[in-house]
Amino acid sequence: MALKRVNMNIDEELLTQLDDYASKMHISRSSALAVLLSQMFQSQKAMQTMSDLVVAYNDEKSKGNV
Repeated sequence: MALKRVNMNIDEELLTQLDDYASKMHISRSSALAVLLSQMFQSQKAMQTMSDLVVAYNDEKSKGNV
């Protein structure tokens, strides 16, 4: 995958937390941000999948199929 350079402004407290995480994981700030963003997007996708499953289950339940 191609990497793109990104410049951004970030709150000092968030930057400190990011740097602490990167230090603890022995990775760069850039890598830490990529890891955290990836985890967030995966979590978001999983939550949407769970929501979709609940809707589908309730739909089937209302039809008497469950």
